[in-house]
Amino acid sequence: MRQPEPELPKYSDLLLPVLATINDAHGTLAKREVDEAVVERAGITPEQLSISYPSDAQAKGSKVLHRIAFARSSMKACGALDNPQRGIWTLTPVGRALLALGDEPFDRPTPMRASHFPPR
Repeated sequence: MRQPEPELPKYSDLLLPVLATINDAHGTLAKREVDEAVVERAGITPEQLSISYPSDAQAKGSKVLHRIAFARSSMKACGALDNPQRGIWTLTPVGRALLALGDEPFDRPTPMRASHFPPR
């Protein structure tokens, strides 16, 4: 009998850890370092990290790492992060302003919209 997979964090649960991790690194961090630090900060277990997409799926690799990547991309789309060169992530003034607001923007039951973010 197959064991049930451990519950994985939603990408929205990783938004704040991604911003905070890059902020803690003085605002700039390489992708691999973001991934490693977010895994640690979010308390992701080796079992969770080892859950991969099925071999016939279009996506490949760890589901958790894909969710961290989606969190980074989402924060870039709203202007909180920049990706000035491949593999490098930088916190923007919008990202700093979001961090200053605390958990509230990230704990919303509905998705964040442009009106939730400080002006650029």
